[in-house]
Amino acid sequence: MPPFSRSLMRFFPTVLILCFLTLPIALLHHSSFRTYHPDAGRAIVSLSTTADRFGPDLELAIKSLLLQTMPAAEIRIHMPSGDRPLVMRAGSSRVQGGEGVPANGSASASTIDSSYPVVMEWEDPADFLPTVPTSLRSPRVKIAFVEDRGPATKFLYTIHDLLASPTGSDPTTRDRPIIVVDDDIYYPPTMLETLLRAGRRHPGAAIANRGWRVAEDLVWNSGSDDLVWSVALESEYRVGVITANSGYLVRAGFFVARAADGSESVPILAAPGNLGIASAFLVDDIWISGSLAARGIPRYIVPAPCGDLDVSRVHTLEDRMARRGTDRATANTETLTWFRDAWRGDGIWYERPLDLEDRRAFASTSTRALREIRRWGLWLSIRLA
Repeated sequence: MPPFSRSLMRFFPTVLILCFLTLPIALLHHSSFRTYHPDAGRAIVSLSTTADRFGPDLELAIKSLLLQTMPAAEIRIHMPSGDRPLVMRAGSSRVQGGEGVPANGSASASTIDSSYPVVMEWEDPADFLPTVPTSLRSPRVKIAFVEDRGPATKFLYTIHDLLASPTGSDPTTRDRPIIVVDDDIYYPPTMLETLLRAGRRHPGAAIANRGWRVAEDLVWNSGSDDLVWSVALESEYRVGVITANSGYLVRAGFFVARAADGSESVPILAAPGNLGIASAFLVDDIWISGSLAARGIPRYIVPAPCGDLDVSRVHTLEDRMARRGTDRATANTETLTWFRDAWRGDGIWYERPLDLEDRRAFASTSTRALREIRRWGLWLSIRLA
């Protein structure tokens, strides 16, 4: 065999494997046959982070959110006020304000919580320190420094900002999609598209890519029977708790409670410690899910063509729990128990292990294998970038 042919044969298996892994990801990005989704131009991606994350973790997460097949209108990043000197140049000032506060007596005035900023103020990217990741300088990315409200910081300020705006009582504002995500996950390019399309089919529901089944004993179980992933499903599946690490879609209007006299309030904006549930400060997924259940909002996990990748190197939440003398299992179970009436109102208790009816919603082994191949292709695309 000629030398060239031997060389070709030597590299052929490697090339074949690379094609096998990357082709599924390339097809995910292909948009020739996609129709524009009307919510894509209105969607807000909302997350929180800390200066500890300013590095490869956050850079990868934001890059993946900017590379979506249906990109969001804006990506809002909320950081603790104390981190500002670590990110911004000395003497920098906030130059981008919000739309302002509604006049007294307006329909949305009653939703304003005085402990939140009257107007959200965003930082000027020109004042970022050189260490700030490049992706955060995108015009679609906004950064605000706010009071630290724990992991729930990722969604509380966006909910309040929309409801407290001059158009906060309008259905178009209250129905605006909010995609809540974590800062240490590399998301597949179809993540937003999957959530937005499902949200269009179910405008009155929260839509997620990952969640938990809530059992009647209200004990948090980290085992596989309780966890439900979008890549494992053939059809939509209703859950008790949705999780931000794989992304979920909510709307600000979901959290507005109307009293008999017509007045409105937004209970979720209250600090969890004021509700007698300090554990919720640490476990935002159960807090927001319990709040949705209390408002009668169902939560669905929907099938997705590809899973995400955990790229975290800094585990801030676990450190914070340790300082408070608790752990994830304890905090989760305490918060699940506090929302007992909300879960009961859902009218669904899940059995362990999965029963036959539950299993019908799950995809075949071959379908799940293909989705896992795509996820490995996603990992390879990061490594080769």
